[in-house]
Amino acid sequence: MMTQKEKLLVQYSNYLKMRNYSIDTYKSYMCSVRKFWEYCERQRGNPSFDKDNAVQSYLAFRLTVQKRNFSTVNGDYSALQWFYKYILGREWDVRKLIRPRMEKRLPKYINPKQVAKLVDVCPNQKHKVLFLTYYSTGLRLSEARKLNWEDVSFEEGIIHVRKGKGAKDRIAILHKDMADLLKDYRKILPASQTLVFAGKYYKDPMSKRAIQWAFVQARRKAELPEWVTAHVLRHSYATNVLKNKTDLLTLKELLGHKKLVTTSRYLHLDTSHLKISHNTLSHQCLQTVIQQTQKDLP
Repeated sequence: MMTQKEKLLVQYSNYLKMRNYSIDTYKSYMCSVRKFWEYCERQRGNPSFDKDNAVQSYLAFRLTVQKRNFSTVNGDYSALQWFYKYILGREWDVRKLIRPRMEKRLPKYINPKQVAKLVDVCPNQKHKVLFLTYYSTGLRLSEARKLNWEDVSFEEGIIHVRKGKGAKDRIAILHKDMADLLKDYRKILPASQTLVFAGKYYKDPMSKRAIQWAFVQARRKAELPEWVTAHVLRHSYATNVLKNKTDLLTLKELLGHKKLVTTSRYLHLDTSHLKISHNTLSHQCLQTVIQQTQKDLP
């Protein structure tokens, strides 16, 4: 017979499935609720623990004690919010339970020479093509590993991304050089293989862990910084596309972002438009001051 806790978790599981969340989001939210429950159970007997402020206490614990980053704790917040509101039927006061302040960090990227070095040290053709696919299309790790050949249109030069983040379909651009590389790569695969990047068994996609480990090995051989991950190739793609004068709205669609503000982060990485912008020091009165200051310098 199921306990009350198990019944609530089953209800939450069904709720998340009905919202059609991705597998990764589903697992993450379920894990967040379980960890919160474990945290509360560990506080039994703690006289300073306030049950009414359990969520606030837990989120603070995650941020300050466990040193989790903003995105992780923000995910915990969302998971617990849905659990409280729709499973427990309790009030969620956003004035009291505020989200952690977002960390405004610029996306990190690598330049084409570094990408070439990374790909060059890969031990096999599959990893080379996989990493170049990330870099040339901006696909997410989960999108590339599940990519099917039927979704690659060589004639149109596009890739149909099926059920990307948020269960949304979109179009990615397939460059001619990348299309030629994929055609050559396909020749070495079993004729019955439907996945572009299969795992140990050709009917199953590569596991995330296998991709991440392959990337770590290549990164170390290429002597690149530790912060370089497979997702950094997506940032690198976005940065290069923007530098090639692609407008922000188009880039938003190519990356599959829900909000334009997410895409706008990449504007700060392209300094070319800042360098040609109006120079406030060019005003005539300031020019006079600058020239006089130059004269006074030894």
